Amino acid sequence: MIYIRRIAYLILIIASILFYILFIGKISLYTLVIVLALPAAMLLLVIIGKKGINADISMASENVLRKEQALFCINIKNKTLIPFPKSIIELEYRNTLCSRYEKLFIDIPIYHRFSQQVRFTLIPDKCGILEVRLKRIKLLDHMRIFSMNININSTADIAVIPDTFYEGNAFDIKFSSDEYSDVFSKTKSGDDPSEIFELKDYVPGDKLNRIHWNLSSRQSVLISKHYSLGVSPDTLVVPLFALDKSLSVSDTVLELFYCISMLLLKNETAFRLLTEYQEKPVLITDESSFREAYAQIIRTAKSSGINSESVRRAAAESAKVFFLTDRSTDDIPLCEDIASAEQFCFAVGTESKTVTQIADNISIITVPAGGAASVFEGSLL
Repeated sequence: MIYIRRIAYLILIIASILFYILFIGKISLYTLVIVLALPAAMLLLVIIGKKGINADISMASENVLRKEQALFCINIKNKTLIPFPKSIIELEYRNTLCSRYEKLFIDIPIYHRFSQQVRFTLIPDKCGILEVRLKRIKLLDHMRIFSMNININSTADIAVIPDTFYEGNAFDIKFSSDEYSDVFSKTKSGDDPSEIFELKDYVPGDKLNRIHWNLSSRQSVLISKHYSLGVSPDTLVVPLFALDKSLSVSDTVLELFYCISMLLLKNETAFRLLTEYQEKPVLITDESSFREAYAQIIRTAKSSGINSESVRRAAAESAKVFFLTDRSTDDIPLCEDIASAEQFCFAVGTESKTVTQIADNISIITVPAGGAASVFEGSLL
């Protein structure tokens, strides 16, 4: 389109020259001067705009459900007195689990001496990290015969979590309390005086030694303290995936990892999370801490060697161990000599679901790409 305008303006210049030659008078001279000066003025405006406009991209939240709208914001600041009725924003986006970028173009006006925000949404169809890169803004002059690129290369990304959640207790998860634990239940009260679970109005039957006398004197009513319940994080989750297979396989193993972890939390089971780049497991007690760890794991997934000794030490202190992988099961450090830990190894990437019992306490479950739901349907074994 810009080339057609340039050709049309070139024809106008030729016509102005002929008009100046064929017609004697000042009007033909003025016309020629104006027609020749306008392009230079338009070019100057675009150059000024390039130096006075900057932009970046940010995300509206840290994570989004798969197949739901992910909101991104482009922040543009024009420091000049020149408005631009038309500019073209060029964006690239991809799931970081694949290398191919898709392009997106947005046409907007840019106002003078103004900071504006352009919002747009993308709908991710696979788990992973949705990365969006603001490549450049193309400025067009008011006559649209000149353009100039403002190179930006600002990047924002958002973690994509599964949109499917499974209820129930597919793995016989049992709540385990521990009066000496430093981890406390978020929903149940107990007898650990080191942490107060909640404050409530006193009711007959509450122990007198739990009355909060200082607060009761200020409230003019009796307030009783309910202590916390210590819980035992005796479950271990070990994600051992490289995320270098097909996007469908990576999506399935991430869905399994997320849903199993969330099932544990829904059943009030704090768990320890051990990844390849950690010597010691990280304690996960709530959804917020898990989602943060989930995003970090996707960003740092790699194909390095597995520290079998770290897994063995952590498994020896656990009642249940969940391995999740997109590799060969031969590479997984199953602890066959640890009889106290019930171990489940989920290997994604096969053609069909099979369950192999290689020991009384060790099960290998192979899961086809896209078959995460089959793990939670009916009896596991």
